[in-house]
Amino acid sequence: MTEEISDKNDELKFGYYLVVFLDIMGQRDAIRKLQVPEIINEESTKIIHEQLKNTVGKVATVRKLIHQAIDVVCKPTGNRFSFPSNVQNKLEKEAKPTIKLMRFSDTTVIFMPLGGSSMLNASINTYRVLSAAALVLLVCFKDGLALRGGIEIGASINLNKSPYSSEEIYGAALEQAYTLESKLAGYPRVIVGNGLLKFLSLTEDDLDTTEDKKLVKYMNDSTKELLLRDNDGLLVLNYLSNHILKLFKSPNTQAPKELFRNGLAFAEREHERFLDKGNLKLASRYGRLCSFFRDHEELWESS
Repeated sequence: MTEEISDKNDELKFGYYLVVFLDIMGQRDAIRKLQVPEIINEESTKIIHEQLKNTVGKVATVRKLIHQAIDVVCKPTGNRFSFPSNVQNKLEKEAKPTIKLMRFSDTTVIFMPLGGSSMLNASINTYRVLSAAALVLLVCFKDGLALRGGIEIGASINLNKSPYSSEEIYGAALEQAYTLESKLAGYPRVIVGNGLLKFLSLTEDDLDTTEDKKLVKYMNDSTKELLLRDNDGLLVLNYLSNHILKLFKSPNTQAPKELFRNGLAFAEREHERFLDKGNLKLASRYGRLCSFFRDHEELWESS
């Protein structure tokens, strides 16, 4: 699953990619309210600033949090408190981050080529990408932001060939991740596709050394700890797992209880808001979010 075909300039690469498609919920109505006023005065300027805060400001916040989360999981010491010393040493010496970003409107795509690297490196970076996505989902609730997404692995191509273009992925992995987000996610959560599970299985069956096999299995098991079957049977990214809880117990991070309570308060607030509006569809979605938090309440409140 690590084969990759490149052009002669090594710029246009086709192969298997891991893709995380993240979308900010509730932006459509806010965007539609954006209008250029006929008269520019103090009152109209105030309205514009408020509208931009609710649209562009939210997008900027999410993009900043995504960058910060990727930095955290890719730093050599980023996971020292979660992994045994022998695993951490291997991470620091051999793991090379290959994570890329594509952004448009209120959507961010985190993607990573699986070709051209060892199974160990691919497994380490898969863990990193999923950890970063989980961190972003949880921290965003504190800022009143709800994300929805999809994660999948599939055949795709990096179209970053023009000197005027940024990183851009195209292909099955992106389409499938988008479909998971738009058709299946429903409430604020990230759906995980079967391609990722297949990848985790294959990487453990194709290794050169016993040491690498043990490390790959360890990384894959760590990645699996980030996954959970939701109450509808769909596989989701579990941003409230014990694994993520350990990340927030490290120095210089937010207190886990505070972070959890902020998320639950946001879910309850949105649930009540949409009930008051008579919007039962959205009230139901945030009711499911409340239930997801409460299912993990004992774990986080005892931290």
